[in-house]
Amino acid sequence: MTELARDEMVSAATMHHVVNGLLELKFADRQPDKDDARKSVITATKSGHAFMEEARRARLDFYCERLDLLTAKEREIVSEFVRVASEWTVRQRH
Repeated sequence: MTELARDEMVSAATMHHVVNGLLELKFADRQPDKDDARKSVITATKSGHAFMEEARRARLDFYCERLDLLTAKEREIVSEFVRVASEWTVRQRH
């Protein structure tokens, strides 16, 4: 849970609540780690994968619709921001 929280840049307590919610909704499954009894392995279920894909598609549609409304100059600005923000996340993970 600690690694997942770090990767998602949230606290371990927040990730604990998120994972428990996913488990309750049957979007995730928890199995004991074969190598370390103190750890669990969390995996997405079939319905969890379907939900993630649907959410990804909805986000993509949302942003594509809005980007279509921007001028070329505004798209350049957004593109530059995305480049800089991507560098922030890469540095954060190292």
